[in-house]
Amino acid sequence: MTVWVDKDGNYMAAPNTATDNALGAIGAALGFLMLGTVGCGLLLLGVHWLLDKHHRSQWQREWQGLGHAPGWSVN
Repeated sequence: MTVWVDKDGNYMAAPNTATDNALGAIGAALGFLMLGTVGCGLLLLGVHWLLDKHHRSQWQREWQGLGHAPGWSVN
């Protein structure tokens, strides 16, 4: 049986193994990858929404301008 003690002689938990450290690093990398993917996806959705809003306002101006002479009034 192996007993781990710190520099003061107090009992402590066994240090992490290489496998534990590797799994933690892989988990952190996947977490950052997912966070980046979700962030980019939300950014693209926001840009798409803004462009769609701009196009809808352009269509609304076009519809409101139908039946009017362009640039001058008709009496």
